[in-house]
Amino acid sequence: MIRQAAPRWLGVLLAAAAGVLAWRVAALAILHGQGVAREQSLVLATLLALVGIVFVACGLLVYRRRPGPARTPRRTIQGGRRLPLGPMLFLVPQLLLPPGPASATAPQAALDYGLVLPSDICRGLVIVPVALGDGPMTTVELILDTGSSWTFLDPRALAGLWGGSAPSGKVTFDDARIGGFELPPLRAYLHPMKRLSLALGRRIDGILGFPAFRAVLLTLDYPAREVRVSAGRLPPPDGREVFRDVGSRRPHLRIEVGGRRVKAVLDSGASGGFLLKPRDRLAWSVAPRPAITTALFAGFAVDEAGRLDGGLRLGPLRFEDPVVQLVPRERTIGWRVLRHFAVTFDQRTKRVRLRPATPGPIRMAPLVGPGYGVSPHPEGLEIVTVFLGTSAAAAGLRTGDLVVAIDGTAVDERGCGDPESLQIGRPQILSYLREGAPVEVEISTEILVP
Repeated sequence: MIRQAAPRWLGVLLAAAAGVLAWRVAALAILHGQGVAREQSLVLATLLALVGIVFVACGLLVYRRRPGPARTPRRTIQGGRRLPLGPMLFLVPQLLLPPGPASATAPQAALDYGLVLPSDICRGLVIVPVALGDGPMTTVELILDTGSSWTFLDPRALAGLWGGSAPSGKVTFDDARIGGFELPPLRAYLHPMKRLSLALGRRIDGILGFPAFRAVLLTLDYPAREVRVSAGRLPPPDGREVFRDVGSRRPHLRIEVGGRRVKAVLDSGASGGFLLKPRDRLAWSVAPRPAITTALFAGFAVDEAGRLDGGLRLGPLRFEDPVVQLVPRERTIGWRVLRHFAVTFDQRTKRVRLRPATPGPIRMAPLVGPGYGVSPHPEGLEIVTVFLGTSAAAAGLRTGDLVVAIDGTAVDERGCGDPESLQIGRPQILSYLREGAPVEVEISTEILVP
């Protein structure tokens, strides 16, 4: 059996492709290297580019000088097919061009040293303005939610991009940015956000899911009230500051609860603290009692909360006798705990870095509230529970009452506040509707879990 020799132009293409691959790998090392490693990567990349160019030049020279009586025209091979110089001419310039950063990009120099994104903190949740559209752009206010695998947008906020008509279903934006940082293509489900806006007391246009930052380091620096993105990788887990992310599309760490190590999601979209399960065999210094109403994506939940007898550790920081919320949902670590850290997420290597603002230990403050729980309603906030022994119960509030204003401000305009800033005994004027009739009453905030 006679094996036909491979055409020589194929070797030229393979050599050029090898040069492109080597150059791009080295250039990625440049983008993510630092100091001496970065300089070494630059030298390596330059040498590889030169080698690739030499391979191409030698291949062309050999091709042009090959012997044989049946020499074919310069740009053809046997069989009459033209030598595909077009792809080769495309590959050669690629050798000289480093690949762009792993995300669709903010300026690389800014990413190298950390780019601070515009942001706000509303009731413990991080809000970022996202500009959408490849022509006329619209800016939406989204909750940066590390506990969400998906991005959601309110269709009403996008009506301006579609000539006044609200879209439906699912949309993709190839051009989406937060300040100077350009996000990768943003795929979003459309869902009304009126309930969420009422719960927070300000306009919210959606939720920005964790995978939107999959190509960069994302840092939520709660003590500095900053959101930063940067290039690079986190170092390997050391058990002190850097830990392995044991989740899939969302960040999870293991914590020790009741003598067992369990997974909990680090959720920047949760304003609570430690949210654990009733079956976690916890010892209490203050027994759990109904104390927290949580507005869910659809509906609400009334949860019990108490104070542990003993400590919980998250990364390098120990929390002494923390307030814990019991939930039938997944275990979660929310803002009341995360606010003590600068948290960096590296989705590519599945690592998380926790840098505490203080060495600890931390003693969590008592849980303070107005004594009733609400759920968003099209016309205000509907009271869904009244906690026994509170001033709200003494004032005669009942489930079904519809709160329309607090201290004279409409509930959808009351703005953001720090949940930890509630003062014990602070009076509050509540305006509500009972069976359509307006009622006004004064209550006070008080300790729900000491």
